[in-house]
Amino acid sequence: MNSEFRGIFKPTNVLAFPSGDSDFSIPGHLGDILICAPLVISEAVQEQGDPAHRLIHLTVHGVLHLVGFTHDNNFDGAEMEVMEIQILGSLGIENPYRVSDSALENNASNAATRT
Repeated sequence: MNSEFRGIFKPTNVLAFPSGDSDFSIPGHLGDILICAPLVISEAVQEQGDPAHRLIHLTVHGVLHLVGFTHDNNFDGAEMEVMEIQILGSLGIENPYRVSDSALENNASNAATRT
């Protein structure tokens, strides 16, 4: 789907399709979100996180895209991350952009084995 709709030939975890001003718009329908569950689970396992929290995070991310947020540049990306962190925090979910101690240890261990 990522290659078909974005011309990027690798998997992605979430795609958002805003409804826009099409003739097929349903009142109150923002658009559609496509989430790749196997990739989301893989990312959660790799990051030693909760797959359900990762899924909620990507749902929030997709909805923000539907209402016009982007991460096309550093400023927009930072603004979108702040919104995600605030929304997830209100749901009792930790900041997904914070690097955990175990992830730091894994990165340090991986770097040490590459040298």
